[in-house]
Amino acid sequence: MREIKFRIWDKEYEKMTITYTLDELLSNAHPLHRACQDDYIWMQYTGIKDKNGKEIYEGDLITNNSRNNKKPHPVIFFEGKFLGNYGLKYDFSGEVENEQIEVVGNIYEKEEE
Repeated sequence: MREIKFRIWDKEYEKMTITYTLDELLSNAHPLHRACQDDYIWMQYTGIKDKNGKEIYEGDLITNNSRNNKKPHPVIFFEGKFLGNYGLKYDFSGEVENEQIEVVGNIYEKEEE
C-alpha cells in the first residue's frame, strides 16, 4: 500500500516545506491545520522513487532516459492517476521502470544559474 504524504509549496516565502504524512496534516495540533489554505500549494507523493531513490511528487519535473528525450516533464494528477507529461506518456498507476526516471527539479522552484 502506498504511503499517503504531501509536501507543500509556501507561496509567500517561495520555498518547499518538509513532507508531512496525512495523519500529521489532519492533526489539530499541526500548524498548517490552522493556516490559510490559499497560502500553500499541496503536492501528493506518487508512491514511487526515481532512479536515485528520490521520492516523486506532483509538480516534480522528471526525465525518462529510456525515451531518449531529456526534456523535463511535470508530474500531474489526472483522472485518478499520476502522469509525467501533459501528453500523458508516463502513467504511474501501474509498474514503472523507475531505473530510467529521474527527478530534475519542480515547477515551483527556479533553477539556479
